[in-house]
Amino acid sequence: MLKRRDLEAFIELIPGWDALAEDLHWVVLSGDVDCQGWHSRGTVAVCAWPAELWVEHLSKHWYWEHADVLERLDVMVWKVGYRWVAEWTENQVRAFQLLHVFLHELGHHRDRMTTRSERRVARGEAFAERFALELEEDIWDDYLRVFPL
Repeated sequence: MLKRRDLEAFIELIPGWDALAEDLHWVVLSGDVDCQGWHSRGTVAVCAWPAELWVEHLSKHWYWEHADVLERLDVMVWKVGYRWVAEWTENQVRAFQLLHVFLHELGHHRDRMTTRSERRVARGEAFAERFALELEEDIWDDYLRVFPL
């Protein structure tokens, strides 16, 4: 669902992109379906979204970790037994992949680049998540001007 042109247009919205992308050599649209995104030295990736827009096996932990993002994107979510179900639109998927997954992985890159050695991710998931949420808030209005939700 996410396309190269989406990523290129989104990057134009990110303030200070040149500084954030220092030593970032690759932005990958990955065919991996086992994760939402990943990073390694000089690379950030957003993984393929499953073909289905309904996700019927969300864990309680994943849901609560992302509840604010899901609410902002107006994703329909409800509980069935012990699992959470989410009904996404293609526009919501694109927004989640750009505003959350890509920015989260960019946060890991930023973490690496702001350590003394520039070799390891020192502050981990909490830093990447906070980075993504703060930057998402900063560019939300610009995102809505460029992309439908």
